[in-house]
This record gives sequence, structure tokens and C-alpha cells, in this order.
Amino acid sequence: MSRSQNERDTKSPLYGWNVQNFVTAVTEVAPGLDWFKVVENLDCDDFFLYDPEGLNVLVHAWQCSSENQHPFPVNKFFGKWQNVKGQVSALYRIISAPAKLVDVLACSKRKVMEMEDFKSCSRETRSMALQLVQSQLNSLDLIECVLNMGESNPTDDVKLFLDMLLHQSAELVFLGMVQIQPIKLSFHRPLLKQLLLHYLAGNPSSTLVLAKAQQANPELLKQGFIEMYNKDPKTLTRVMDIVMELQIFPDIMVDLPFFMSMDMAALASRRQHLNLAKWLYETLHSGKEGLVQASLEFVEQKVTAEQKRTDPNAPLTTIPLSLDTVATFLKTISECPMSPEEQSLLKELQTKSIRVYPDLASAGIQADVGSASGGSAAAAAATTGATGAGADTEDANAVSQEIEAEANGYYVRLYSGTLTMDQMIDLLMRFSSSPVKYENDVYKCIIHNILDEYHFFTKYPDKELSITANLFGAMIQNRLMPPAALPIALRLVVDALQNHEPGSKMSNFGIQALLRFKGQIPEWPDYCRQLLQIPYLEQVSPDLVQFVRRALQQQQDPAGSSSTPRAAAAGPASQPTVADNNAARVAAGAKVLSVTGAGHGGDERSVSEPVFTALYVPGVPYDEGNTEYITPDEKIQDKILFIINNIARDNFDSKLEDLKQQLEASSYQWFSDYLVVKRASIEPNYHELYLLLLDALESPLLYKHVLRETFANIKILLNSAKTTSSSSERSLLKNLGAWLGGLTLAKNRPLKQKNVSFKDLLLEGYDSKRLIVIIPFVCKVLEQGAKSRVFRPPNPWLMAVMKLLVELYHSADLRLNLKFEIEVLCKSLDVGLEEIEPTSLLNAERPKKKAISAAGRLGEHHLATTTPGKPTVASSVHTAGSDAEAALSSHAEPELSTMLAEIAPYITFNSQINMYSTEPDLRRVVVQSILQSVREVVHAIVERSVSIAAFSTRDIIAKDFALDSDGEKMREAAHMMVSGLASGFAIVTCKESLKPTLVSGLHTVFVHHGIAESLAEQAAFLTAADNMELACVVVERVTIQKAKSQVDRALMESYATRRNHREQRPDQTYIDPEYASMARYVARLPPPLRITPGGVQPGYLVVYEEFARLPRLKSMMNNAAANEGLAENQLGGVEHHQYGSPGPMTPGGMSHPGRYDAVSMQGSQGPGNTAQIIDTTAQLVADLSILANQYHLPSFDSLPAQHDIRLIIREILLLVMSSYDKTEIVRELAQRLMQLLYRSETQLAIETHVVLLDRLCEISPEVAQQVKAWIGRADDERKFVLPVTLALIKGGMIHLPDYDRELSRLVEQGHTGAVDYTARLIHATLFADPPLATRQDMITSLEAISRLRSPAPDSVKLLMSEIRQLTAIERSEYEASICEQFRVQFVDWVKHCQLAAATEQSRRTFIVQLFEQGIFKNGSNSEAVSLFFRIAIETSVEHAMRQMDKDANKLSVYIPMDALAKLLMGYSQLLVENSGERNHDLTQFLSVIIVVLARYHEARQQQFDQRPFMRLFVSLLNEYHRGSDALCFTALSAIGNILYVVQPRHFPGFTFAWFQLISHRMFMPKLLLTENQAGWPLFHRLLSSGLQFMSPYLSSELRDTTRLLYKGTLRMLLVLLHDFPEFLCDYHQSFCDVIPASCVQLRNLVLSAFPRNMRLPDPFTPQLKVDLLPEIRVEPQILSDYTAALEPGNFKEQIDEYLKTQSPSNFLATVCDQLRTDGEYDVSKINAFVFYVGLDGIGKQTEVHQSVHWKALEQVLVQLDPEGRYLYLSAIANQLRYPNSHTHYFSCVLLSLFKESNDEFIKEQITRVLLERLIVNRPHPWGLLITFIELMKNPSYKFWEYKFVRCATDIERLFESVSR
Repeated sequence: MSRSQNERDTKSPLYGWNVQNFVTAVTEVAPGLDWFKVVENLDCDDFFLYDPEGLNVLVHAWQCSSENQHPFPVNKFFGKWQNVKGQVSALYRIISAPAKLVDVLACSKRKVMEMEDFKSCSRETRSMALQLVQSQLNSLDLIECVLNMGESNPTDDVKLFLDMLLHQSAELVFLGMVQIQPIKLSFHRPLLKQLLLHYLAGNPSSTLVLAKAQQANPELLKQGFIEMYNKDPKTLTRVMDIVMELQIFPDIMVDLPFFMSMDMAALASRRQHLNLAKWLYETLHSGKEGLVQASLEFVEQKVTAEQKRTDPNAPLTTIPLSLDTVATFLKTISECPMSPEEQSLLKELQTKSIRVYPDLASAGIQADVGSASGGSAAAAAATTGATGAGADTEDANAVSQEIEAEANGYYVRLYSGTLTMDQMIDLLMRFSSSPVKYENDVYKCIIHNILDEYHFFTKYPDKELSITANLFGAMIQNRLMPPAALPIALRLVVDALQNHEPGSKMSNFGIQALLRFKGQIPEWPDYCRQLLQIPYLEQVSPDLVQFVRRALQQQQDPAGSSSTPRAAAAGPASQPTVADNNAARVAAGAKVLSVTGAGHGGDERSVSEPVFTALYVPGVPYDEGNTEYITPDEKIQDKILFIINNIARDNFDSKLEDLKQQLEASSYQWFSDYLVVKRASIEPNYHELYLLLLDALESPLLYKHVLRETFANIKILLNSAKTTSSSSERSLLKNLGAWLGGLTLAKNRPLKQKNVSFKDLLLEGYDSKRLIVIIPFVCKVLEQGAKSRVFRPPNPWLMAVMKLLVELYHSADLRLNLKFEIEVLCKSLDVGLEEIEPTSLLNAERPKKKAISAAGRLGEHHLATTTPGKPTVASSVHTAGSDAEAALSSHAEPELSTMLAEIAPYITFNSQINMYSTEPDLRRVVVQSILQSVREVVHAIVERSVSIAAFSTRDIIAKDFALDSDGEKMREAAHMMVSGLASGFAIVTCKESLKPTLVSGLHTVFVHHGIAESLAEQAAFLTAADNMELACVVVERVTIQKAKSQVDRALMESYATRRNHREQRPDQTYIDPEYASMARYVARLPPPLRITPGGVQPGYLVVYEEFARLPRLKSMMNNAAANEGLAENQLGGVEHHQYGSPGPMTPGGMSHPGRYDAVSMQGSQGPGNTAQIIDTTAQLVADLSILANQYHLPSFDSLPAQHDIRLIIREILLLVMSSYDKTEIVRELAQRLMQLLYRSETQLAIETHVVLLDRLCEISPEVAQQVKAWIGRADDERKFVLPVTLALIKGGMIHLPDYDRELSRLVEQGHTGAVDYTARLIHATLFADPPLATRQDMITSLEAISRLRSPAPDSVKLLMSEIRQLTAIERSEYEASICEQFRVQFVDWVKHCQLAAATEQSRRTFIVQLFEQGIFKNGSNSEAVSLFFRIAIETSVEHAMRQMDKDANKLSVYIPMDALAKLLMGYSQLLVENSGERNHDLTQFLSVIIVVLARYHEARQQQFDQRPFMRLFVSLLNEYHRGSDALCFTALSAIGNILYVVQPRHFPGFTFAWFQLISHRMFMPKLLLTENQAGWPLFHRLLSSGLQFMSPYLSSELRDTTRLLYKGTLRMLLVLLHDFPEFLCDYHQSFCDVIPASCVQLRNLVLSAFPRNMRLPDPFTPQLKVDLLPEIRVEPQILSDYTAALEPGNFKEQIDEYLKTQSPSNFLATVCDQLRTDGEYDVSKINAFVFYVGLDGIGKQTEVHQSVHWKALEQVLVQLDPEGRYLYLSAIANQLRYPNSHTHYFSCVLLSLFKESNDEFIKEQITRVLLERLIVNRPHPWGLLITFIELMKNPSYKFWEYKFVRCATDIERLFESVSR
């Protein structure tokens, strides 16, 4: 409440007297005064705190009193007061006051929440909880006080205060209401329910709120789940998320309704949280009745819902069940005891399910209960066929849990590397034919699992997916898929290729699997055809496609081969038996693995004999009781895994206690395996935490288990062949080394010699060339000695190992990364490398193992498999690219494999080495050797470069972005920096280690091919030098890719915290949690390097962008271009294809048109080196120039689509695009084209050269800039060729303003040739049709020419003459010139808005200066202003339409339009300020939009595009929304008036945009929320006009466009019904006039509205007395002008006269005619007549059926024909709304008409009108329900006795349904 200044001066405590003096005086008078009682007795009638000063006075007085040692007693305001308003005002001021003034928490006995409630929650949740705990609203006493006030005295003040509390902290209010018991009914319960559903639906603070609610009132939360699910079953996914987050699964399943619990179990099973079969079995066998029946009903409902989904895009009504889930339900139910009725239901359900899920049939689900079985199609495939027809029926059952665990164990071993691929295949072959049933079941389960997991392959990591692809293909290759499963497996491979983008995970999976069983593909011709239909397969794997095509040709041409594969005709089901396959495999087992075979399985093989033997794995430890070790059940496993997942230092103690309760000694072996394999090996950052956990568990037995598992896994990794080539495997080994050191050395425990001998391991690694494996491992173990008191230098054992490492450092020719590991170890142990004396063990005598390098194996294999005169084993593969693909198909790192496969075609073969020509097979082996060498060295280089770059980037980024909340900007900066650093490191180090490896491998290859030793060495050096840079490019690309991934992992938590901050607290400044640790030294940095709040500034980001621009290696092709001796036979004729080859010639020597077809273009694909492409394209350019000069066509556009000229241009561009050094080639071609351009003889030749030049410039922006700069320099007379310049201008190659300045400079210098050329150019550009430029573009040159003094050339005279004529015309057309000026000014405004430095103040200054120009006469010239804005609108619209034709998604489409909106907004503000009127009418000023829209609408007709104008209105609304409230309403009124003018009836092409605009969130709500409902009439006009437009279309059959409009209108009315029901209430009469009779639901929406402050009585309440309701006497507000329809013909006066005097007597007989207009019934007039008569009757307050009004209504009804009666009764029914006097009166009228009428047809029509409004979807008006219920249930109306009620069975059933 506000007060005047005088009142404040006289009454305010702070202005009239001193509070301290007053308190002192009171204390002296009453020294024993109890000040607590004083505060208590503030509950008096006059107490009210008007403003914060009042509370300040009270607190000040308290502080001056004798009780000042206590805080101000806020709790005294929490009791029950008589003066509720005063209490609310005090509480409002207290909550709004700062905590230092009044402390609510200190005075509250009970708090809503404590930090202890969230000790087990995440850090983000605890951080949010901390803010709420410290909030003033964290008082349960306060919230209970407010609720009690709301229950006892629900005034508006209390409700507003509660709304304020909800706005301030809805979380605390909700949690307080949860804890207050009992729950009050009227006020407490509905609000609690509303808030609960709000948080269940999802909110940033939902986790915190629901966690506390679960602690305080779990039953309430459960009821919320149930209600949420009952409303919408699709919300089950949200319920599941909450349940898992609160860790109450599966306990909550017991308390849920069985139907919901089954749905949740199905969802949990799909998310792998629950074993569905086990849970369902236990539940159904629990003994409760009706569970089987309920389960059948559940599955039946799900299957029915799936059956109804004919449209896959249709919205879901329930969460569908997967095929596996349905099969599991049916199988488990079938195993339960059932009654005959239930068995019959099961059979029907099985039949129905198979129709919906056809694959259930292959899964064993049949129409017979006895044969039903669970599982998916993959499971069925696994359980049939493998054992033949003799399989037992038991095999069809689901595998037991033991078999499942066994099968999964094999997968775990395969993925961890302890089981190789060949071992896995051998095992499967043995199991598949094993007579032991258990092994056979394990085989089936393995097959089932891999097929069942297909849909989850997209979530697999790359390494595991690559292994899975190899296994999948190997199963098909070795015929391990059962006959029923093979078609499914083949279909899954095709699905992975067809339904996923090239390069995606699943696409790579499909290609890798295909390559694995490539040899079996010819057996299935239809499958071959299916593969050939995959569009991108030929691009990704051309050799595979060629292989498939050759296989198909052999099938189609039997003469081409001696025999046909035996399975070709039979298809996939016809295969050799497993026994045959085993025999063949045993026979082939002794053969040496071929080069091509290595690609399929070589990388997966372990070394046959262990290389490292100096490591012994101890036996399984046992305690004194010889505990039997078992794997715990799933429930225990889940709990233990959950504990390990969530353990942290801050919750360590609680999690430790939980783990001790769950972990028993019998589970130690399983737990130690999990801890080592799944945690320690991949999470080095958590080693300390896990070691701390082991110490806290205090179990020596567990420690021994963990140590044993560590040794076991280290031994596996050390002896795995993959570890040498895979950096990821070596990372695992290093992590385990650090873990082993942490277990032992760091704890002062020794590593015993009997378990591991590091010196022997190092020597074995040296002998076997595997130091890359062992050195990092040993270093990581010894590094942990730094934490020990014993195992530090000079410990003798430690120093002995260190001395051997130093000897290796100096003598073993180690790579840089291995030396770096030793240096890091020395630094960690604080000992200098030079201080350690090396040993001399490397040269000592000891037994050596045979070690063969990769290149050596390659050469030996070639000698073993190649004989003179016969092709090699691998000769079936013809290209190096295919060899690379085959060799890399199963590599664990697909990125490296892909890059190596890509570089294979670009490997250079020097022409000086003749062997490349005489022995083509040598090229393939050289390619293999080079790729193998790159693979060997790339990981070491990448690992070191990435490590250094990633850590450096992480630290610098963390410092710079400590106060920046933009995670994406942080990620971009990190990527730019780490790419530059890692690339630089890799480039510096790669050549040093790469060259020796390349030379060594190539030397071995050449020697094995019979080249002399000296020549082989030269050839190796030459080939290595030629391909060195190409290999370095691969290293660089791999490095950059892995560096980005590494830095993302390092910064992952930082990204997440910033994302959460932006989502939850976008308005607060972000501070990185690590900032505190760096704040000390950051403050000491110089100002440019300091961190500023608000984030990294754009200028600072330039530093990171410089990293991205660091010089990189040149393209792959540069090195190849340096080779000068490449002959044509080396390119196979592809790169040297010439257009001058023999063929039919046309005059002039060129090929016949059409010869440059797709075949020739295809033949020229495949990139060569830069020099070759330059030569080829240069020849093509020369041919193009000759051909273009022979034709005399008017322009390039007149050429046919397949003309030779167009084809040559296309081929040139293809060649350029295929190159890796596009810039160099484009630069060379551009120079040639410029020379040819100025020598062109025909117009076609000129335009052809310009077109090609323009296309080339698009490829290389750098060259484009140089070309345009050269063309723009006009100082060379040779460039004064007018046709060429005009063509360049047309092509956009000349920037006219710059060229204009250049020409003007030459003209002013008196250059004669330049003057003539400039004049002719200006004349040609200005007077062309259409003009190529405006005078503004050439204004500088024109002015220079006009200033010429000397005799001018004729061209100048002609130009000036025509310019003068043009000027005269322009002067006469003043508007045209003004338009151009306005357009320029508008363009300047757009450019100004685009400036980054533009501010609101600068834009305002621009607008003021613009409209102060003389042409506008300081804004008073309204015509000029209107013209300016018309030009601006037309310019913006034209720009938008042009840009949308090119690309509608470009952001630049609406830049001018948005700038125009800002201009309109700015000018509006200027108008309002200049006029001095608060409500200045802007309609006239903005009406210029109507003019432009009307012109475009008229001109374009059906091609009218409404989007630009839509954007203009939306932008205007946005801009006005930012302005002041007064301006906003003024602008909204103006925009509303404009929208009324452009309504759809006048502009049908603007319909969709119009409806969207009137319902826009910045228009409709703001207009309806205006003060005093000022905007209601305007929006009523708009909505009425829209409904009136739609009315004729809705009365007939709906088309798609009309249906769309109807849906939009329906949604808009729903919004109005929810948010602004009073608007619909007050204007219901006029809306009913325009809504057609067929739109029943639309009309019901309007009539169902009721005021928000009203609570509707339940119409179904028994014996409800409507006439006793207090609301029934209230007259509603009517804003519709319903009497306007009665004005014509003095109809209203005649009605008034008759109702007063009942004369003339024949008046009612004439009413029927007056209700018609032009022979048709006027609906608005009928509605007005009924409503007007009814209102007059209500005012007379007489009995309904006794009044003249009722008689008038009744007689008119009888006289009307059926159509008129229907409209008449509908008009009465339109008044049956919410409880009010109108509803009551017209309900009585309708019931009386029914009762008193003697015509049964009238009764039937009344029933029809009511019924058709009730049988549509909700909502239904309250009054309508009341009337119909009364009609049916009151026996006095004898409703059920009439014939029309029972005229048909369907009608009778309908009435009975409605009555219920």
C-alpha cells in the first residue's frame, strides 16, 4: 500500500520520532516489560506492514530492547492470528528481508531439510541442496503456518502470499507440504498433488526434491507414480528413471499395481536392470490368485496396441514390448499351471502375437501352448538346426542361468584378449558337434547372444564392435550359424549397411563382417544382388563389389567356370554339416596363414609360445576353511557394482559399510576379477581409491586374490600379439603395472622373485623385439616405489633393474617414447639417468628365441607361396587398395585402418625401379610392407604426442576458461590448441623413427624378390623417401584425431559442469570448482593473461585460432608430384586419358558431341599426383578452349545439358576435386584460363572460360581472392576487352565498387585508352537489358569522366548524352530516385545492425540522424516516411525470396527483415516521444505493411510466399516486447488492427501465417493481459474473423489444409480455455454465431469455459439441487453485441413491443420470416432472438413456463420447419454453460419445451441437439450435462417411454451408455 509524502512525513516512524528514544522511554516506565509478549500482541486490527520500513522499525525496536541478545522472534508470527491480513503482511516482509535483518532459520524449531538428508547424493545435488538449506524458507513452521491460514481463511492475500513462496522456492514449499501431517483436504491436497506431478514430470531440481520426498513420505511418491502412469502409460520411462536414480528398484515393484509392475519389469529388462524371465517366473509362482490372468491381459493389451499402429509415425499410446519381451512373457506364462480358460486365452494370444510379431514363429512361439518358447528370433535360430532333426524338445527351452554365465564368460575373455578369435571359433566348432548336452547348450547360447545383441551394437565401443564384427563374420564363414539362424544373420549384415550412413559404426561392422565371410558370398546369388543394391558400398569397398559382380557373372555364365558352388541354388540353408567343416578346418590348420588371411584373423592370434616366461601366476588362495568360491547372484552383483560405481572419498565410509555387508568370502574370486579387469585396468585415476578400499576391507585373503588376478591379466597382455600393435592394449598393461606397483611397492610389500623377475622380462623383451611392450610396464611398476620408504634408491633390488633399463636406454636403439618412459621413471624416483651405471647384460651369452619381423614374415611368405609361372595366393586381389582393406579389416582401431586403406592408392612406385613394371605382384607386397611399417610406429609416436599435447592443453584451457560457462566454446578452443600441438609434436618426431622402419621392411621385401643386396638397399631408400611424407600425413591425422578424443576425456567433467550450470543457473556467474586452487598465481599474471568474469573474450580466442592455423604437412599428393619418371604404363592409362584419342572427328579436329559421356568421366576418376592432374586438366582446358571457339552460340546458357563443353568442365572439376592439393592445381589452371580468356574469339568461349574460372574459384577461396585482385587491377591495356569484362561482371568475378575506383584513377590520370574503355563499359552496364550495374556502382568513374576538360572520345559523348536523357527521365520520376536513395539508406542501416560493435544507443543515434534529414523534414513528412518504409519492406521481402530460392535454411535470409523490425521499433519510440502522448496511435504508420503485402498478394496469386511477411510481424513482436509496457500495448493495438485488415477473408494466401500470428506467445497473451481488459475487443474481432473465414470450409468435407487449420484453431481455443477462460465466457455468444453447426467440439470448448475463481459442482452428484446453488443466481457478464443482429427492420423494437403488450397478435407468426435473410436462416439472428427474449424473461423473474417469454419461445419453435427448429434449439443449448442465471433459465426453458410439447418430433430434435454435443470428445459444458441428466433421470419427462429412444438397438445402447 502506498502513502503520500505528507502522510509519510507525519506518520512514518522514521520521519516523526526516534525508535531508540521510544524504547528507552517505555523501558523506564515499565522496566519488567516482556518484549516477547509485545511482539505476540501485535495481533490487533490496526497492525499492517505497508512497506519494508515497517519491519525495520520493529527489528530496530527489538534491538534496542532488553531482549536484544535474542534474535528477532519471527516465530511469533507463525501462530494463529485474528488479524490474518496483518499476519500475511508481516510474513511477506520477513521473507523478503535479508537474513542479516531477520533470521527465520534461527527462530524455527523444525526445518524442511538438512544437508544430512543428501549425503549419498551427487555433488551437483548436494550443491543445490546447500543453497536451499540456507534459504529463509527452510522452515517447516512457516510453511505449516501458511497452510493453516489457507485452510481456515482462504483469502486472496493468503493465496497471493503462497504464490510468492512458490515462485521464490517451490522446492521447499513442496517438501514442507510433504512432511506436514495430516494432509488437509481442501487446500493442502490439491496443491501437493499438482507440485508432485510437476516434479515427477521433470525439473532441474527433481532429483533433490524426490530424494527427500522418498525419505519423508514414500507412500505419497508411490501414489504419484501410479497416478502419472494411469494418466499416460508412456510416462513409465520417466518413472523408471526416477526409480533408478532414487535406488528403490526393484523394491518398489512389490507395492505397485500388478499391471504397472509388469510394464516396469519389461522396461527394466530392456535396460538390463532386471532378469525378466526370472522375475516373472517368481512372481507368477508366488501363489497369488489371478496373476496368470492379469499377465495374459497385459500382453494382450500390448499386442493389441502394437497391432493398431498401422502408421509407424503415429504417436505411441503405451510403451511397446520388444520381440524378446513378448516371447519371454509367453514362454514363462506357458510354464505356469493354468485353468482351461486361461489355456484357451494363451492359445489365442499366441496366434495374435505371431500375426503382429512374425519373427515369433521362428522363435518357437506357436499356436500351441506346449510348444511355446521364449527368446527372440536369434534364440530360436540358436536352438534349432545346430543339432539336426534329432534335437530334444528340452533344447527349445531357455538356457539356464549357469549356461548363460558360461556363454557370457567366453565373450568377456574374447573382448579382454585372453581368448583369441581362432580359439573362440575352434571352441564353437567343438561345442556345436559335442555329444555333451551342456556344451551344446553353451554353443546355442553364444549364437543366441550375438544375434540378440545386434540392436545394441551401436552402443559398443569401437574396439569391441570390431571384435564382434570379426566373430560374426567368422561364424558365417565357418558355417557355425544353424540353418534357421543363417538367414537372420545375413539379413542383419545387410541391415547394418542399408540403414546406416557410410562411415558409421554399424556400416563399418557390416563391411568388416562381409570381408570376413567374403569367400562364402558367391554361394548365395540373391544375397549378391541385394548387396549390389546398396548405393555407397562401391565407394567404400570397390573390390568387394567387383568380387560380388564376378561371382554373379560366374553364376549366370556356367561356361565360364568348371563347376558351380553346390549351395548356389539352395541358398543360405544349404550348407555342409558341422562335422564336414571341422574336417576341412583340421586339414587346413597346418597351412601357413596367408597375407590375405591375416586380414581376417591375424591380428586376433596370440603368440603360440609365450614370449615372456619370467612371470608366474600363483595358485588360487584359500582360507583355513577352504571356502568354495562361487559367483554371487545377480542381485548381489548389482548391489556391489552399484557401490563401486558410486564410491568416492566423501561417501567412502558409508559405501564401505554397504560393501562389507554384501561381499562375502565366497565371492572374493569374482570380485577380484571384476576389480582388476573392469576397474584397475581402465581407470588409473581411481587406483588410489580402490587401494584405499582394499586396505579398509582388511582382508588378507582378498588381497591375495586381487594380486593373483593382477598377475594373471598382466601375463595375458604381455604375451598377446595385439599388444605390440595396439596402443590401447599397451595402455591397459601400463595401467595394470601401476596397479601392481600400488599393491606392492607403494605399500612397502616386496614383489617376490618367484612371481616376477623384471630383469628377465626386460631381457626377453629385448631378444624378442618386444621392448615396446615390456619397458613401459616395468617403468610403471617401479614408479610406485616413489611412494615407498623401502623400495627407493639406493635399494639394491630396485637399482639392479634400473641399471638394466639404463643399458637399454643407451644400447638398444630405443624409440623416443621408450626413452621418455625411462626418463620419467628416473625423475619420479629422483635419481639422475647419468648417475646410474649401466649393466652389460645385453651382450652376454644367453639362449635366444627366434624372432621374425613383420617384413621378414611377409617376404618369407611370398617366397613360400610364389613359384615361377604361377600367380601367388593373393593374386586374386588386383589392387593395392583391396589388399589394404583386407589386411586391415579386423584391426582393433578402425580409424587407423581406414586411413591406411585410403593412402594405399597414393603410394608412389618410382619408375627407376624396373621390378615394379616386370613384376606387378611386387607392388602389392610393397604396399603391405609400407602399411605394416606405418602401423608399427604410429602408436608410439601418437601416444607420446597426444599425451604431452593433451595434458598441456587441459591445464591451459582449465585456467583460461575457469570463469566461462560456455562448454562448446571451451571444446572448440581445446580442439584447436591440441590439434596444433599434437600435430607439431608428431611431425617433429615421426620421420626419425619412421624412415628406418620403412627401409628395413622394404629391404627385406626386395631381397626376397631376388634383387641384389646393394640394389635392394637403394630401392628401399628411394621408395621410402618417395612415400615418407605420405606416411607422415597418416601419423598426423591419427594424432589429431586421438588428441581431440584424449582432451575431450580429460575435460569431460568440465564440459558437464558447465552444461549443468547453463541449464540450472543461467543467470549466475560460473566459477570452475578448480579455480580456487589456481587463484593464487592467476592473480599475479599480467593483465592480458588474467581471467575475467563472463568468459574468454573474442580477442583472446584468436590465440587458440592461431593454433589451428599452424603449418601442417602438405597434401598426400605433393611428394608423388615430385617424381619425374612416371610412365604411362604405371598409371594403367587412367590418369593419362586424352581427349585427342582416335575417334570420329568434327570439323576442327575435335571429338563428336556426346563423346564426353559418363563412361569417359568414370574412366578418368581416381586421383593421381599433382603434376599428373595439372597436365591432364591443362590439356582438357586447351581442348575446351578450342571447342568453345568453334561454336557461335549466343551464350553458355544456351548449351544443351549433355554438350561436350559442359561435360569437359564437369570432368575438369572432378579431377581437381579428387586431388589432395586443390589450391596448387586451381592456381595453375586459373593462370592458363586468364590467358585463354583474353584471347577468346567468340562470346561462347568467353562465357565458358568465365564459368570454369568461377567454379574453380569456389573450390579454392585463396586462389579466388588472388584472381579477383588481379582482374580488379585495370592498369594493363590488354585487359580493356569489353566482352570479357562484361562476362566477368556477370559471373561475379569483379567487385564493381573497387573496379570503379580503379577506372576513375586511370581516367583522372588522362589515360586515353582507359577513358574510352570506361565510357563503353559504363554504357554497356547501365543500358544493358537487364542492367548489369547501377549508376551508384560506377559513380566515381562517371564523376571523373564528367570532369574531363580535353576533347573527349565519341564513346564519352554518347555516354554523357544518354546519361543526360536518363537523368531527365529520372528527374521526372522523382519517386524512383527517392526509392533508390531510400534503398541505399536502408542497406546502410542493415549493415550497421550487422556490426558486432553496434549497441542500442548507436542504433538509436542512427535512427535519429536518419529521420532528421531534409527529405523527411524531421519526421513530419508522413508520405516520405511511408515511402521509405515501403521501399525497406519491399527490399527485405525481395532479398528473403531470393535467398529462400537458394537455401531456405540460411541464417542470412532474414537479416534485412530483422533489421527492418528494429528500425520500425526505433521509429515508433521516436513517434511516441515526439508526440508526448502515451497511447500514440501507430496504426497509420505501420499500415504501410498492408500496402506491400496486398501488392505481392495480388501480383503472385497462388505463388505468394507468406514467410517473409510472417517473419516481419514476428520480429516486430519481438522488438516491441523488449520495449516499454506503454509502447508495447500501443504497438500491439496497431499490429492487431493491421492483422484485422489482412484477415484470411481478404488475403487467403496469408492464412496460415495469420493464424500463427494471432496465437503468437508475444501477441495473444499480452493482448489479453492488458489492464482493464483493453485488448479483449481487438482480439475478439480477430478470432471472430478467423472463425468466420473457416466456417464455409468446415461445413463441408475437410481437406488437408482445412484440417490443419482446424487443428490449430482447436489448440488455440484450448489455450484460451486453460489460461483465459473469462474471455471465452464473456464473448461466447458471438463465437457461437460464427462456429458452424458441424463443429460440435469447437463449440463445446467455448461453452465449457468458466471463471477461474469458480469451482464447478459435480453434475453427477446424486440429488443435486441446482436451483439451490449460490452461483445459479449470479448473472454472467456478456461483452458480445448480440443486439446488433436484431437492428435491421426494427426487429428489436417489435420484440420489445410484443413482450410488453403481447401485440400485435400476429407478431409471432411473422418471426419465422424475419429469422431468414435472403431465403436462408440467419444463425446470428436466431441466436440473438433467443438470447434477447431469454434475458428479458430472466429480468422479469417470473416462472418459466408461465411467462410470455416462454410462450413466445415455444410458439416460434412450433412454427419453424425442421431446419429452423434445429438451429433454434441449438441457440437455446448455447446458453447451457457454467452455473449462472442464464444457464438455469435456458435449462428450464429446454426441459419445459420437452415436457409441454405434444409433438414427439420436437422432443426427438431436443434430444438430438443435446446428445450430439455429449457424444463428442470432452470437454462438455456443465449446464448441458445437468440438463441431459435431468431429462433422462426425472420420471416426469417420461424420456424412456418415447419410440425414438428405442427405435434401434444401437440408439438404445447409446442412450444407456450416456445415461451411465
